[in-house]
Parts: sequence; C-alpha cells; structure tokens
Amino acid sequence: MPTSIPYDPSLALGNVCDPEKIEFLEQIAEAQLPQDLAQDSLNSMILSIRNLEAIMAEMINMEVDESDLENLQGEITKLKSEMSKAAVDLGTATISTTNAVRELKAQQGQKKISSTVSSPLNWESSTIKPLPLSSDSMNFDVQYFRNEINEQGQSSMASSVSEFVKRNMQGASDRTTSRNEATSAHETATSQNSNHSIEGVIVITANCTHKQAQVIDPFNLEPMKAISSWNAMHPGDAIETQPEKIFEYAMDPAAREEDKNKMHIVSGATYGSSFIGMVFIKQIEKTDSTQSSEALAETMRKSFNNILATREQAGDFGVGTEFAKAAKSIASSSELENHATMITRGIIPNIASQTVKTTVMNLKPDPTEIMAQLGAIQGSSNAVANESMEAMATKAKEGQQFIKLNSEYLTGAISALGAYDHENNQVIDMNSVMTAFTDYVQKAMSGEGVGVPINFYLRDIYKADIAIAYISKYYPNGATTQAKAIRGQTGQEGEPAAP
Repeated sequence: MPTSIPYDPSLALGNVCDPEKIEFLEQIAEAQLPQDLAQDSLNSMILSIRNLEAIMAEMINMEVDESDLENLQGEITKLKSEMSKAAVDLGTATISTTNAVRELKAQQGQKKISSTVSSPLNWESSTIKPLPLSSDSMNFDVQYFRNEINEQGQSSMASSVSEFVKRNMQGASDRTTSRNEATSAHETATSQNSNHSIEGVIVITANCTHKQAQVIDPFNLEPMKAISSWNAMHPGDAIETQPEKIFEYAMDPAAREEDKNKMHIVSGATYGSSFIGMVFIKQIEKTDSTQSSEALAETMRKSFNNILATREQAGDFGVGTEFAKAAKSIASSSELENHATMITRGIIPNIASQTVKTTVMNLKPDPTEIMAQLGAIQGSSNAVANESMEAMATKAKEGQQFIKLNSEYLTGAISALGAYDHENNQVIDMNSVMTAFTDYVQKAMSGEGVGVPINFYLRDIYKADIAIAYISKYYPNGATTQAKAIRGQTGQEGEPAAP
C-alpha cells in the first residue's frame, strides 16, 4: 500500500498538545521514507524510459544514422535493467516499511478515541486566520489495467433421411396386392457457448501540500480555563489564585526559563492532503448450452384389389409407429468480484457507486413449449411417412420434400436462449475512483478548509503567562481589593492609616 500522511486527530488548533505525539508522527514519516524514496526512484526511471523511447521514435523518423540509434537503444536497455532492480528495491522497502510502521503504531496504541484537557483559549476574542504561508504542490501517480474478452461459438447439425418403398404383387383371381412402406428419420444437434469476462484494476496515489496555513491571531487566554488546564497537567506545580500568589507568578524573573513547566498549544499549522484509491473488479459470465433431438416415423400400408365379373372390391389397412426424443442442457453462471480501498487525509471526496449488470441465461423451460416442440418433431417425420406414395412422388419431382422437412423440424425443435435473471449491482468500480479523485482535486484546488496538519506552530504557555492573563481580567488596575481600587482612583498613595 502506498504511504499516506501520518495523522493524529487530537492535534487540533488551540488544543493543548503533547510534543511526544508530534514526535511519533515524525517517526512514522521517517519509517515511510525508504518506501517513498524507492517509489520516486522507480517512477523517475519509468518516466525516463518513456521519454527516451519517444526520442528514439522521433530520431527514426528523422532518419538518424543507425549506429547512433544502436547506441541509444543500448542505453535504454541498460536503463530498463536498472528499472527492474528499482522495482525489486521497492518491493523490499515496502515490506520493511509496513513492518516498521506496524510496530510503531502498536507501541503508541489506538488513536481513534482520545481525551485531553480543555483548550485554554478564549475563542470569543481569538481568531483563526487563513494565511498563504506555504505552497501548493502535488505528487501524482496512477496505474490502470483493464482486459475485456468476449468469446462466442456455435455449432449445429441436422440430418433427414426418408425412404419410400412400393411393392406390387399379382396373385390368383386377378388379385393385386400392393404394400407401401415409409420411414422418416430426423436428427439434430446444436451447441452454443459464450464467455464474457472483464478484469480491471486501477491504483491512484496523490500527495498534496496546500498554501493556505491557519494561524490563531489574536491569541487570547481565558484565565480560569488556563488555570484548570495547567493544574490538570502539572498537579505538583499548581497555580493558586490568591492575589499575592498571582502577582508573584507574573513578576517572577525566571518564569520563562527552559527548565520550567509549560503547556504547548497548537497556535497554527500548514496543511497537506493525500489520496490513495485502489479498485479491483472481475466479472465473468459464461454460458454453455447443448440441444439434441431425434425423431423416427415408420408406416406400412397394404391394399388388395379383386376384380370380379360382377363387382369390385378394395381393401386397405396399415400400421405405423412414431418416436420423438429431445435432450437439452444449459449451464449459465455469472460471477462478480469487487474490492475497493480508499484512504484519504484532509479531504473527503464524493464517492458514487456505479451500476454493473449481471445476466444468467436459460432455455425458457415452459412445459407447453416443450410439448409443442415434441409434437413438431413427430409431425415433421410423420407427415412424410403418412402421405401417399403418389403425393410424395409429386413433391420429390417438385424438389420441395426435404425443404419442408428441414424447415418444419428445425423450427420446432430448438429452444432459444433467454435471459433468466438480470441483476443490477451497485459497486465501487474504476469509474467511482476516477469520480472521487476528480472531486478530490477540485476541493484541493479550492484550498478552503482542507488538509491535515503537516507542520505545527507550537506556542509555549508558562505559569507567568496565565498569571498575567488572570491579572488583566480580574485586576486590570493592579488593585487586589476594592479599597485599594478606590484609593488608586482618588490618587491616594500607600496603605490606608491604621485606625
């Protein structure tokens, strides 16, 4: 996974912060450095190779000498070898960075939920000002791959065989016997297959810095909140609110020495943001169907004709059999696999899902249709076997017999593939990531209220600062009692005389 900006939500403007938290973020960034350097090196080599290949193509068009082109091609080959080594280095650095960051985070514990003392600021008189103290920058990389395959195949076979036999026999008493035999056999087989697959992956990484910094100015303390925060942080050096003590704290000449206790307030910050998006999507729709049918019809008819002097007799009887069989099978499957990961710092982009349609096919297994098809199979063979020899001879002469057989049989015997199930799936796909990244860039360009702190302005608050704020609010004229305030207003000096 590409690196993102280390972030601690407790380091907000105006909050009392523990410098160790900033040191921890610095340790995370330091641990990520080898992977970032390896990634930058690989990207630089890829860019150089693309640039040199473009130059090579341009020089070929300009008919540069082949020996010079061979030298350039040799350097490109060397650079590709170095690029391969850089890719291996990136893999090694990624593993080591992942392990190091995991260990650091395990040492520090979870950061989702935290608590701290109340901010000592007077937010009514303090203001957060946006100032262009930094610079806009962007480091962007995208990798995109998509492969779509659509394969379809179909094979069909149909055969029709009909045989007609007529035998005439002359017997005693001028009896003529005729036997007509007909056999009609049809067979068909068809298979269809389709395979539609889409596989794609996209990885987008971006890191930005924003020129708009935020600074608290004016920076005014709320005395009572400040005293409460101080006493919570330094219970062994608590602030007492008696007037003498407060003035003592304010006038202590060594109040701001480095070894003294202090509070660290986040008074300003510059900001950055990061975007990491990865989507893998795989969709496979596969359908295989086979259909076969077989029909057989046999008939036999005998006729007797006796011609006598006084009368004519005719006899006619026949038997027939019909057989039809149909076998159909279909296997249709739809597989949709989707994995999306998005990590953003400082900006929440718009994430819109996309619709992906999946389809499972069937053979429309309606009982009425199946029986109608079997009837068509029988009828197509039976029609021929039951017709008279004279009619068949006429049709054979006209060349229409087998045309009729094949058209009727194939029309009624085969089922069409139909859509059994349509499903509209809402997924986060590659288009979703591109939409989110476009929105991320637009918000980053606006520079208003975006980003996470990447550089902190800390203001140290000592006990004397809190005492001065307390005196400014509660003893603005330096008088610690009402009587002293009246004497000061009337111009009297010193302490009042004892009674």
